[in-house]
Amino acid sequence: MKKLLTLICWLIASQQMIAQTVTVEAESLTPAGKYAGKITQPFGGIGFYTNNDNATGTVTLPVQQGLYEVTVRGASNNSSTAKIELYVDSQTIGTFSFTGTQAQDSKVKLKLYLSATTVSLKLNLETDNGSNDTYVDKIVFDLISEIVPRNDPVIPAKGAYETGEYRNLFVEAGYTETDVNSRIEQMWQQMFYGDDDTERVYYPVGTDMAYILDVNNNDVRSEGMSYGMMICVQLDKQEEFDRIWKWAKTYMQNGDGTEKQGYFNWQCNTDGSTKGQTPASDGEEYFIMALMFASNRWGDGEGIFNYSKEANYIIDNCFNKPMSFSPHSSYTNLFDPIEKQVVFVPYASAAKFTDPSYHLPAFYQLWAEWADNHNDELRTIAAKSREMWSKFAHPTTGLMPDYANFDGSVHQGDGDHAKFLYDAWRCIMNMAVDFSWFRPEGVEYEAMCSKILGFLYNVRGGVKKYYSCYTLEGNETNGNTDHSPGLVACNATGTLACSTSMTWDFVDDFYETSIPTGRYRYYDGLLYFMNWLHASGNFRIYKPQDEASVNVIEMPQSTRKTIYNLHGRQINKMEKGLNIVRYANGEVRKVLVK
Repeated sequence: MKKLLTLICWLIASQQMIAQTVTVEAESLTPAGKYAGKITQPFGGIGFYTNNDNATGTVTLPVQQGLYEVTVRGASNNSSTAKIELYVDSQTIGTFSFTGTQAQDSKVKLKLYLSATTVSLKLNLETDNGSNDTYVDKIVFDLISEIVPRNDPVIPAKGAYETGEYRNLFVEAGYTETDVNSRIEQMWQQMFYGDDDTERVYYPVGTDMAYILDVNNNDVRSEGMSYGMMICVQLDKQEEFDRIWKWAKTYMQNGDGTEKQGYFNWQCNTDGSTKGQTPASDGEEYFIMALMFASNRWGDGEGIFNYSKEANYIIDNCFNKPMSFSPHSSYTNLFDPIEKQVVFVPYASAAKFTDPSYHLPAFYQLWAEWADNHNDELRTIAAKSREMWSKFAHPTTGLMPDYANFDGSVHQGDGDHAKFLYDAWRCIMNMAVDFSWFRPEGVEYEAMCSKILGFLYNVRGGVKKYYSCYTLEGNETNGNTDHSPGLVACNATGTLACSTSMTWDFVDDFYETSIPTGRYRYYDGLLYFMNWLHASGNFRIYKPQDEASVNVIEMPQSTRKTIYNLHGRQINKMEKGLNIVRYANGEVRKVLVK
């Protein structure tokens, strides 16, 4: 009993020892820069007046590796917002903001991995535009918990399509599954049923329809509608899925007999009237995949809710446009018939180049298995997309442009889209998903994703410092100094293809990023939602029921007789890996070819 009491006392003392607060008064730091100096009003501290004004010192923290809440107390000299950057051990902790002349706290919660408990500390003014001065009173470090050192990630040898196993990067990084799932529920409630003005993007219409709103532009886009459907099928939310689909089918899709039959107008007003008449290829792609997953997960219903029929209808219409078209006036196939690549817009001259972020080889491979038609061509398109990534990527930074020519070179002449901008954020997500689902041979996904993340990690000195837009060479551009949640989210998914310790910094950055609200919550928020599902292992392949229930057997690659794919074509040569086959007697099996 005495030993037990001693152990209990030791545990209590240990917790008290760990749960420490360390406060650094700003006036204890050494000011430097052009104007920085100590102040007595509105509190004792340091004032910062122009960029590169700074203050340095040291701090001794309770543990080297811990989850901390860091608070900076400060103020502005007027009603506008003042900001200051904080560095610990030369790594950025974040930007802290203060609005008004009264002292207020600005907080961030993050994991610190330090070289020692006593480390350097630096406050640095980097955002001065002449509108205010920044005053800092104190810095407070609250240790929440000690964390266990993390090993380098271990990438599975086989893809999730074959194994049915999906990584949860957050759990691997040390977060609890309960907290990860709680964030998913929070996202669902906030973005689908939250405040009309600041949180939700899903808006019901009548008793059986709904749309996803681009809040900033006050319109409805095929991109957002198809993303919304994908989120719903992944979360088993069939009612919301059907509502969104019915709105898209009613107001966005073009009917039979039209030149753009089967395609969706990319942009509508909230009353359903057309705002942008041409299709946007990524919308069609996500509609197809979401409908296929819905068919496989829930089964087909009647009418427009016969999901597989609707998916095949879109696919067929992506391939049935006239081959000889005017470069100035006609609709085209979604995939260039010669180049075997998705086009930027299947219309006129916009069909003469591509958008790298529209390349979705993981989706194409699934279509090739499940579609009623065009299966061989879809396999070719998947292979071509995998081939193109290295051609799109800049050799030094790995960054890819918004728009590219079919040979992989940058497409010029459409504004800033020769740069790494908002579309291009999704490239690393698309590569990592294909890697984690299929592990295709001969595609250097690990090297390409690591190059992009390495550039962003180092460009401004830490994972929280990179901006949202760059030239492909890595220069800042577009006046955008945001650290956008949508890009943070895509980069976290990108780590599915990375095996270095840098991975965890990007996962931590995503975990510590709040769910987007306000004016720009549409694009940032939908990317945040989908990538949280990817990174937590909750964005999954839903296979047809006959695929999900059959047994795995081994069979030599030379086997030929009486074996067919699921579309009735005799198989002359099975690929290495997992094949889904149907025998002449109707039996369906998974065949693993060595």
